[in-house]
Amino acid sequence: MSKSPLVHDPRRRVMPAKSELISPVPPAASTSFLQCLSPIDHRQSRPRDLQKHPRFWDATGDLILQIQNTLFRVHGSRLARHSRLFVGASSASGQKQVDMDGSSLPVLALVAPGDFEVLLDAMENAVTYHKETPSFQYIAALLRVSTILQFTEFRQFAVHILEQAWPSSLAAFSVNIPWPEHAAATLALAKDCSVPGVVKRASYTLLMTLGFSCNPADLEILSKEDIMVLCRAREYLSRAWLLAAVVPDNSPCQRPGSPLNSPPTPGHLHSHQFSPPSPTPQCPGVQRLQLLNPVGLADFAHNPIPGLVLVAAVALRLKEQGVLCSWCYDRKWQEVMGKREEIWVGLDQVLGLIP
Repeated sequence: MSKSPLVHDPRRRVMPAKSELISPVPPAASTSFLQCLSPIDHRQSRPRDLQKHPRFWDATGDLILQIQNTLFRVHGSRLARHSRLFVGASSASGQKQVDMDGSSLPVLALVAPGDFEVLLDAMENAVTYHKETPSFQYIAALLRVSTILQFTEFRQFAVHILEQAWPSSLAAFSVNIPWPEHAAATLALAKDCSVPGVVKRASYTLLMTLGFSCNPADLEILSKEDIMVLCRAREYLSRAWLLAAVVPDNSPCQRPGSPLNSPPTPGHLHSHQFSPPSPTPQCPGVQRLQLLNPVGLADFAHNPIPGLVLVAAVALRLKEQGVLCSWCYDRKWQEVMGKREEIWVGLDQVLGLIP
């Protein structure tokens, strides 16, 4: 496999200048698309400033593209197979004699050179990357460039990888995710490139982290609106956690305790240590037991989804030790799992994912 391309730091949310913004490309304007992407004077890049890309300069290519000060020479037909925006581009531009002052070069003003390099690399190594997941930086670059240039299949691939890494369903929730350090970049990327399916899990990773991120630089790529939404969501999670884990249980036990043999559950740092199993003639009920100690309650104040799993695990240990009866444990487990799902579903409204 060829050497991986260099990509930009995804934490740098670089937006195009106003002079570079364009209106949507009309369906029939494929040929003119390349010319209209940059309304600026192409000759502002002097000849000595323009550099041929060291890898993607194909001497047999029929289309030369300028992205900032980098020149790419490619086969227009290959690009046209993936995006209608390049249909006819080579015949309209590629066969002209190239003027190195940039005046006759099609310019892609909304695309970074590193992102376009990733796109060309992905076209060469599509099979490899379906077997081996690229880095987050690579996927972020591929999503940006494929969204702008309408490379639908490559966008779908990038979205698929991101949605696997940041699943929105509670059933797929895991504390072990591949790119937790890129949660802020993922949230910004999802907003810029319209990938709503990753917003919830990326936001939750920020919510459960002190200060929203271990890296202060991450907060620079989030908008003020993003920060406000996260603050409201954190308040929602804190209140939901207190109601679910701290409010006393008012349902007394309705049958005698009868310890059952159950699969062992590993202990947890935040749970109480209990004495060896000893059958009780009468189950005290969950209402008389504190399932988490103060440290456990504090540690999950902004992270109730795994916190409630811990609550259920403590109840299971109590059942195994003969402190709780099967009836009380089953009722508590259903209650806790129901609260967990309720909190997760309610987060959609708080994050603005429901119109």
